Amino acid sequence: MIHKIEHVADGFVRVHKQSVFTGKHHSMVLPTRQGELEYWEDSMSLVQDVFPHFTSEQREFLISGCTPEEWNKLFSEEA
Repeated sequence: MIHKIEHVADGFVRVHKQSVFTGKHHSMVLPTRQGELEYWEDSMSLVQDVFPHFTSEQREFLISGCTPEEWNKLFSEEA
């Protein structure tokens, strides 16, 4: 669930979410509008269907609240 959406510029919003992996709160600026995010949450549509223009990192953030930095820290293999 999205905790907060802030308008930052025309066609861009800052989304605040809590990571399902660590419980930490993160935010990310995404190239979309609040109404599109609300539609995605309400419709239960697949994130890739609603936001095909997002990167995989942006879609993962919407799904799990996990940032690319957090993902790398949690799931990278250290030699």
